[in-house]
Amino acid sequence: MHPERVRALAGAPLRGATCDWTCRLCTHSNPEDEDICCQRCGATKP
Repeated sequence: MHPERVRALAGAPLRGATCDWTCRLCTHSNPEDEDICCQRCGATKP
């Protein structure tokens, strides 16, 4: 997903956002994928 699309879905700047709702790749069942997602989306883990 394009960063612009993610930002639009988040409704806020990605900086300071939590990755579990800014990127579809984030899953609570797979923390490793969540880390990767955070890097891609520019979000931070809570």
